[in-house]
Amino acid sequence: MSEDQPVLGSQPSAFFSEADEDYEYEEYEEEGGSSCEKIKILVFRIGDEDYAVRMTDLQEILKMHEITTIPRAPRHLMGITSLRGKVIPVIDPRIRLKVETVDSSEPRIIVLSGEGCPVGIKVDRITGMFMIKPEEIMPSLNTLTDEESRFIDSVVRVEHRFVSILNLDAILEI
Repeated sequence: MSEDQPVLGSQPSAFFSEADEDYEYEEYEEEGGSSCEKIKILVFRIGDEDYAVRMTDLQEILKMHEITTIPRAPRHLMGITSLRGKVIPVIDPRIRLKVETVDSSEPRIIVLSGEGCPVGIKVDRITGMFMIKPEEIMPSLNTLTDEESRFIDSVVRVEHRFVSILNLDAILEI
């Protein structure tokens, strides 16, 4: 597999059902025969913290490869990389989220749908894809500063831990 080949297919919709509005839902039957809608999220680690994006925002996941720095670029903009001949910016969300750097043996670039063009964000490790019910999504904590809450859209509990769902409009601003 070449370096810019996706870890997850370049078309997530090939693996998952079509999106409905801003979320990707799928019908499931619960015990007792009632059906419910669920949202698919991708959970990943940045530093020692768990974050997520909705699968509808994901284009693909790449293994980490060369990023060319840009002189005088904002600190959070790591640089640019090539994705099958197209240049995409890569952001380090650590700077915006004020998360400490940790050594990672499995760094990835998550390519997300940005305004006008895809944008990559560097993450330390992919944790997995999870299905959540819309009612499990909670507003972000009011203990966050205004700057911190700008980047966190909401919170959800996944496998006995809380995961922050990113506000992509704010995180992907260059």
